[in-house]
Amino acid sequence: MIVDVSLTASLLNRIHSIITAISNGLSSRAHSHVIDPAHYQFELLIDQTKKSLIVLEVIRERGEWVVERMENVSNAVSQWKMKMEEEAKQYRVSPEVILLKAIHSSTRALTHNMMTLKEKNSKVFGDVILFDRAIVLLESMGSSLKEKKDIYEVRDELIKINWYHYHIH
Repeated sequence: MIVDVSLTASLLNRIHSIITAISNGLSSRAHSHVIDPAHYQFELLIDQTKKSLIVLEVIRERGEWVVERMENVSNAVSQWKMKMEEEAKQYRVSPEVILLKAIHSSTRALTHNMMTLKEKNSKVFGDVILFDRAIVLLESMGSSLKEKKDIYEVRDELIKINWYHYHIH
């Protein structure tokens, strides 16, 4: 910092020039060492906050979507349960019997649909090994479930299959 103070200037002008130079120097240092870095950090903080708010909004929207879907599933299950109970009253059997018939029917339909997909896929791709495996699994599960006398035996079989899958494989 160079201060050009001429000897012919008055004392007041010289002091003013020196104070102005010192003030400018301090201001320059304050900006370069304090204000500018703080301003940069502040801008980074604002940018991070903005991104966090965007993520929060996405999470909130997805959370509402999940809650909405869960309500739909819950309503569908409740309606299905009521339908099963009404059908059981109509045929004068327990709801468990109706549920067992529905499981058998669904297993047959799923096996049939898988065979249809296999036929369509073989024409397009030619490789149907995964479909064959799924069909064999569904057929063996269907025949195993047909042997069960009530829904509780089906439940126990599914628990056993689930335990076997997670602990043996």
